[in-house]
Amino acid sequence: MAQEKLDKEKKEKIKKRLQAGESYKSLAQEFNVSICLIYRIWKSKKYPRYKGRTSNTRCCQFCDKPLEGKFVTAKVCNAACKTNYSRRGPLNGGDLKSKKIHQLHPKEHWIGQRFGHLEVIDSPELPVAWRLKSNLHILLKCDCGEITYPFFSDVARGTTQSCGKCRYDKDSTESDDLFNAVKQIFPDSERGVKGVLNGNPAMEFDIWIPSKNLAIEYHGLFWHSVCTSPLCNKDRDFRKFILSSAQGIRLIQIYSDDWKKRKPLFLDLLYRFKDRSCGKRVYSCTAQNIKSTEAQAFLDENHYLSGTTVRGTVYVGVKDRKGILLAVSVFRRSGKGWEWIRHAVKCGVRLWNAGEKCLNFFLKQTGSTSIKTFSDNRVHTGKMYNDLGFENDGPVRQSYEYTNGRVRRHKKAFIVPSGINEEEAAAKQGWYRVYDSGKTRWVLNIE
Repeated sequence: MAQEKLDKEKKEKIKKRLQAGESYKSLAQEFNVSICLIYRIWKSKKYPRYKGRTSNTRCCQFCDKPLEGKFVTAKVCNAACKTNYSRRGPLNGGDLKSKKIHQLHPKEHWIGQRFGHLEVIDSPELPVAWRLKSNLHILLKCDCGEITYPFFSDVARGTTQSCGKCRYDKDSTESDDLFNAVKQIFPDSERGVKGVLNGNPAMEFDIWIPSKNLAIEYHGLFWHSVCTSPLCNKDRDFRKFILSSAQGIRLIQIYSDDWKKRKPLFLDLLYRFKDRSCGKRVYSCTAQNIKSTEAQAFLDENHYLSGTTVRGTVYVGVKDRKGILLAVSVFRRSGKGWEWIRHAVKCGVRLWNAGEKCLNFFLKQTGSTSIKTFSDNRVHTGKMYNDLGFENDGPVRQSYEYTNGRVRRHKKAFIVPSGINEEEAAAKQGWYRVYDSGKTRWVLNIE
């Protein structure tokens, strides 16, 4: 009976302090109960939570700040608190100690903790508290002295273990994976070489292969977005491509998400660069029309830009005697002429003049007299188009996509009404622009 009487006294104290405006979190910690129970006590009597302010003012249930502006009718005061006060949190999950990955800890708990080569440092930008799986940018210091700003969830799960600019032999990062793969193909590969471009010590190649005059750049999405350096990162990769081309250096630029999803394709590209005769040779094959679904499935597997979003008019495939699809080209109407938008050969196959077969079949079928196409400067040089008789019609200015540090999305996904700045609207959602190295336009006019 004494215990029941004590519980009632606790409830009365909780009700009075809720009415005074105290937060659920502080009461739950003091009385050693779940936030869910505190919430039910307040909900049952509907006590107002004014905290000594006017009757129209409410407090954030996460950090106790007054709710203002668009958050006045919400439970939290800003987007950061909303992320931490998610439905997966203690309110619907029962006791605070039930799930460690969802347990909130104040910033004092995290400061000084180490994750790999990274250490959490104090900063006024840090939130009041966060979880292991919080999708927030946290300020960290690397052992090399560099300050980085990654997603804390990536750091907690071990995906990010260093700043990305230094190199540790024990790190199994994607950049290390790329270098190890290139080292097996080109034994003379060197890493982090400076001074190759016009003797400039500030210009560095991630991977340099002197025997082939080939350079490879690994682009981490976050570090190559305008989030880290808006003025520098807008044309940094394009400027390095121009300098490399002027010096006769072949430069291949690989984004981190491309390496994760399309690793075999880039390895096949490097093997072909080393020896064009390597791989399975196929001689007897014919070009024919194929279905769009068949072409898109083939491009998804054998083209680094995939084929899911490709919408063409004519789909041409090259098949061998057994009917196996070995190459695909996609053409579509563009004004009064045509555009060649995709071409891919099956990974690991060496097909003689696959592009010429597709082009000749298309010209014979449509009778077109004008075709244009584009080569991506970060991967290709357009040599195939030059060999087929296309003329170089000049460079195409840089374009951009949006990234959140993990994946890229096309700019059409961030279209906004007139009068609103697209870049600022995307940045509020955590998406920043990442610029490519431009394209080269090729034109074929048939008289």
